[in-house]
Amino acid sequence: MNIDWNIIIGTGVVFGLFIFLIYVKPFLKNKNMEYYEELELALLICGFAFRDEKLKKIFNVGLDVVTQLEKLSLSPSEKHIQGVKYLSIRLLDEFSINLSEEALDIIIRIAVKTLPPTN
Repeated sequence: MNIDWNIIIGTGVVFGLFIFLIYVKPFLKNKNMEYYEELELALLICGFAFRDEKLKKIFNVGLDVVTQLEKLSLSPSEKHIQGVKYLSIRLLDEFSINLSEEALDIIIRIAVKTLPPTN
């Protein structure tokens, strides 16, 4: 009795692909990509359009600003106001981007959503 290895290998490949799509792919999906899309839509609503690389840099600067402000002992509203000001300065210095206050406010709010919960 001869075994046709092409059928066995083909079945194994299909089965492996199925297992990958069902179990592995959701764990590999980068959750921050949802926030990049949110940021892109928010900036489009505010009248600004940027390429993906620039959006990622803007998001990372916003996340860095929010992370640094979490260490301060200010009220949440004071942190938010300071965050908008500091983000405006950093974006202007690092990328020569001048955004409206509404857009900066949205970036800070989206960055806050990505922070891990605190106790």
